Amino acid sequence: MTLLEVHGPLTPGQLARLSGLTTGTVTGVIDRLEHAGFVRRDRAEADRRKVVVTRQDEVIAERLAPLYGGHAEHLHAVLQRRSPEELRVIADFLTDLTRPGQ
Repeated sequence: MTLLEVHGPLTPGQLARLSGLTTGTVTGVIDRLEHAGFVRRDRAEADRRKVVVTRQDEVIAERLAPLYGGHAEHLHAVLQRRSPEELRVIADFLTDLTRPGQ
């Protein structure tokens, strides 16, 4: 779902390439996410033969808010106490953490 958040609607093939998973595995994941209401399959605007997978942000927010709502409020409060320079240092650090081997 993060790939869809970052890139917007993607075809199952694009999801497979970006995730490094097989198309069969991606199809199974999409099936489960669609059944849960987290994603939707739509026809591509440019080529109606293609299917694109779209996040259902409203459903995601509704279902996950009770789980993470308090965490988000706490994070927001903590970040509000930091200067712009401190936030840049934190952002750089977190970016470095997500780039293995660098």
